[in-house]
Amino acid sequence: MMYAILDFVADKVTSQQAAAMLDVSLSAVQKALQAKRLQGERIGRDWLIEREEVERYLRERKMTGPRRKPPTPSAG
Repeated sequence: MMYAILDFVADKVTSQQAAAMLDVSLSAVQKALQAKRLQGERIGRDWLIEREEVERYLRERKMTGPRRKPPTPSAG
C-alpha cells in the first residue's frame, strides 16, 4: 500500500520545490497555479505539481523571457 503512495508522488513536486526549480518565489508559483498557467493538484492546503508540468512552464517562460520593467531615465 505504501508503494502506491510513493509512486503517486514520485513524479510530483510541491509548490515550494517548483519555486526552487523555476528560480521564482513561492507566491509567483501560487499565482501561476491560481491563474492556471501552471497546472497542479491541490491536496489539502498544499499543491502537488507534476515535474513534467514544471519543465513545460519553464520552457514557456524561457521562450517569452522575463518580464522586466522598462529602465527609468537617469537624472543627470
